[in-house]
Amino acid sequence: FNFREFHFIDFLFSYRKGLFVYTPLILLSLTGFYFLGRKNRPGAIYLGMFLILITYLFSSWHMWYYGGSFSQRVFIEYYALFAILLGTALQESTVRMRNAILSIALVLTLFCQYQTYQYRHMVIHWSDMTKERYWDGFFRLNPEPADEDLQNR
Repeated sequence: FNFREFHFIDFLFSYRKGLFVYTPLILLSLTGFYFLGRKNRPGAIYLGMFLILITYLFSSWHMWYYGGSFSQRVFIEYYALFAILLGTALQESTVRMRNAILSIALVLTLFCQYQTYQYRHMVIHWSDMTKERYWDGFFRLNPEPADEDLQNR
């Protein structure tokens, strides 16, 4: 661990492995903090502090992107907390808001599945993704052929 040189913003937003870039449903679930705070303010504060603390801890690892994985796999054990937040948002919101949240959740789930497909087919690189590479391959379903493949055609 390197607690002085943590990568908090990279961990959440980078094209390399950013949690919110590759698993945007997690970002949507954070709306649950608003509703949880109205219902149980101390619970929302403790949960928020806990999530900030583990994000700091995970982003302090010397290899903050955790090698060849999709998104931030180190957070998988904590997806249940984000599901509780999303469930709280759905339960406590108005019908109109609930329909909006569910619609956005469906779109984000499909988008994540699209990115997972791209990852499996090497459009999204397993370790060395950059902003340029991400946007160059955004609508692509298959990787570009290597130079050698082009020469053999």
